[in-house]
Amino acid sequence: MISAIWKMQLGICTNLLNQPTLNPPLSGREATHPGPPLSGRETKEGFINMKRPYIPYNKKLVEIARINRKNPTQAENKIWHEILKDKQFEKYKFHRQKPLDNFIADFYCPELMLVIEIDGDSHDKQKEYDTLRSEKLSEYGMGVIRYSNDKILSDINSVHQDLKEKIKTRQNKSSPDKGRRGGVR
Repeated sequence: MISAIWKMQLGICTNLLNQPTLNPPLSGREATHPGPPLSGRETKEGFINMKRPYIPYNKKLVEIARINRKNPTQAENKIWHEILKDKQFEKYKFHRQKPLDNFIADFYCPELMLVIEIDGDSHDKQKEYDTLRSEKLSEYGMGVIRYSNDKILSDINSVHQDLKEKIKTRQNKSSPDKGRRGGVR
């Protein structure tokens, strides 16, 4: 049974998506969350003290993302099965073809607030769009890492090592308590 607060928050979320631009949330832990909780406690204003911020997304992208998941490129399939699937990469959970804002990220780890993009031949023609997209996602506090199809298909081991190093660097930058993952408690 859906509570009255949840129905109200669902309406707020729908209104946010109908706005022409989506603003990034406040800081991750103190942001008021218009959707269902990841963790935290409920108040009259919504859910607070979130471990991860809510990232709004265009609901029209959900079906496209589902189709993309069912039809991955060769490079997406390789990195997914050999590195990211089933928490095999440093025990982090990654999502494939995740709608974020008005984009679909190839891979997304909410715990790290990290997007991994696989750039194929089509990306050569849209570098400006990719830059804009990366800037928009960084407004939400997300990091974006890009790898080319060729790099993944020809040298998956160096991609794996590079990803480890970049994640370690990201953790150290964002974590006042370096003993925990990204400072998330």
